[in-house]
Amino acid sequence: MGNSAPATIYSSTVYSDPAVAYDPDARAKPPRADVVTAANYRDLLHRDPPGGTTDNRWRQVRQGYRGVPYVAIRAIMDLVGGASANVMRRKKNPRARVTFGPGGAVAKSTPLGHQQGRDEDSVPLDDYDHPAARLVRCPNPNESFGEFLAKVVLQNRLTGVGPVWKVGSKLAPEKPVELWALRTPLMYPLYQLSGQYPHGAWRVMPYSQPGGLGVLPAGLGATGALIPGEDVARFLDPHPEIDWDGYSPLTAGATQLDVFDAVEQSRKSAMDRGVNLDVVVVAPGAPKEAAERMQASLENRHMGADKARRAAVFAPELGLADKFSVTTLGAAAKDMDYPTGWEQGLKFVLALFGVPPIIAGLGSAGSYAEAYAARQQFYDRQEDYLNRLAVWFDRECLNPWEEFEGELTLKIKPKPIDDKELREKQYEADKDILTVNQRHALRDRPPVEGGDVPAELYNQWLAKRIMPEPEPDPTAATLGGQGQGEELPGGEGGPPRPDNPQGEGSLAPRKAMSALLDSAGGSLVRPPTQGRRRRKRVRAVVSRVLKSLED
Repeated sequence: MGNSAPATIYSSTVYSDPAVAYDPDARAKPPRADVVTAANYRDLLHRDPPGGTTDNRWRQVRQGYRGVPYVAIRAIMDLVGGASANVMRRKKNPRARVTFGPGGAVAKSTPLGHQQGRDEDSVPLDDYDHPAARLVRCPNPNESFGEFLAKVVLQNRLTGVGPVWKVGSKLAPEKPVELWALRTPLMYPLYQLSGQYPHGAWRVMPYSQPGGLGVLPAGLGATGALIPGEDVARFLDPHPEIDWDGYSPLTAGATQLDVFDAVEQSRKSAMDRGVNLDVVVVAPGAPKEAAERMQASLENRHMGADKARRAAVFAPELGLADKFSVTTLGAAAKDMDYPTGWEQGLKFVLALFGVPPIIAGLGSAGSYAEAYAARQQFYDRQEDYLNRLAVWFDRECLNPWEEFEGELTLKIKPKPIDDKELREKQYEADKDILTVNQRHALRDRPPVEGGDVPAELYNQWLAKRIMPEPEPDPTAATLGGQGQGEELPGGEGGPPRPDNPQGEGSLAPRKAMSALLDSAGGSLVRPPTQGRRRRKRVRAVVSRVLKSLED
C-alpha cells in the first residue's frame, strides 16, 4: 500500500500536460509555406478558372438528347420558356436598425440569398430602360429571355453545366449588356493564367467540325474564338469530387440509362433480326435449291421490323412429310417487350429529371384530378430548380448593375395552373361574398359600373336605376282636404287630426297656403315642365342600363 502510485497519475491522460492543454480559443499558426498554398487554393475557388471536363460531353449531348431523356428535358425547357421573369428591386432602408441593443446597432433583418428573402421589401423594377430590365427583356438581339434560358437549361440538364457568355459594354466591361448561351462540348479550357488572362480563357468553337477543319463561318479561323474566363459564367450542378465542373444527371443515372437503352435495343433487334421463326414452309420433295430460292424470296420481301421478319423453308424427302404446309411460329409482341424492366426504366429516367409520366405524355390520367396533381407535382419539383437558376442569375448578371447590395433580384414564376374544377368549387363557395366585378373577372368579363358590391346590393341598386320610386306629388298635400289629390294621413302638410284639432305636436305650426310666396299656387307647386324632365331622365337611365347589360 505504501508503494502504490497516486490515483491522479492513472486518471490523467497523456494529453493532460498543461503545456499542450486544449484551448478552445486557440488558433493555428501555420508556417508561411502552408499559408501560401491555402491562399492559392482560395484564389482558385474565387476565380473559377476554366478546367477540364470529367465526362464525355460529346456523348452526353449527342446520345443523351434523344428518347425518354429528350421528352423529359423538353418538358422542363417548355416550362422555363413559358415562365414569366421579372426584375424586382428591394427598397433600401438606411435606418433598418432596432431600437434596442447596444447603440441600436442590431439590424432588423438581413437579405437572404434566395427569391423568398425579404419579399415584402421588393417591388417590380418600374424603370423600363434600366440596363437590368433590358437584359431580362431582351438578352440578345436574336432571342427572348425564355429562349435564352431554355438553352441554358438544355446544356445544364445534359451535361450539368450551363455556360453563358456575358458581353460587357466598352465603358464598363464588367457589366453585361448581352447574354449568349454557349454549348458545353464546344468549349475548350486554357489553363494557363497570365497577365493577359488572369482568370484563364475559353476557346469556343461555333459548332462541331464534320472532319478536318470543317467549314466555319466567315471571320472565324480553325481555332474558333477566345473568350476571357471572367466573361463566362457557368450554371453548375455540384460535382461530388471537383469544383470546376458540373455533374450531369446522365452520369448519375448512367447504369439505369444503359439498362433502359439495352431493353430498347433488344426490342429493336428482335423486330429486325430476331432468331425466332415467324413462318415455317414445308415443301415435301422440293429440291434444295428451290427451297433456298423460296426462303430468299420470302426474306427479301418480308424481312424487317415493318414486315414479317424471318422465314424458313424445308424440303424433306417424300414420306417424311405428307403435304405442303405453312406454319407461323413468331412470338407475340407482348412476349418481347420486357414489360417490367421497360416500365421501371421509364419511371427512373423521368424521375432523374423530375418529370411525372403524365406530363411527359408517357402515361394517361384516370381523372382530371389526377392530371392536375401530376402537373402540380411537376411544378413543385421544378420550382426549386428555377429558384436556384434565378439566384445564380442574380449573382452573375444582376449584381454588377446594383447600387447597393441585394438591390436587384430575378423572380421566375411558371405559368399558373388553371384547375377549372377547383375554380368552379371556389366560385360556388364564395359567390355570396364576391363582388359583381370579382365574379366577372373569374369569368373573364369586363367590370361594370357599380359592380364593387355583392350581387344582392348590386341588383337592388340596378332596380332603382331602372325604375326609380316616384316622387310624392306636393299637390296632394292640401289643407283641410281642399284642392286636388288625396288628403295626407295627418303627416306634414296634412290636415289636423281629430284628436289634435290645433295640429299641436312636435312639428312647428303650419302656415296657410296664402302666407307662402307665390300665392297663385304657392312654392310647393312644381312648374309644368318638371314631370316631363323626370320622365326623360328615367328613360335615359333605363337606356344606359339596357345597353350595359347587352355589352
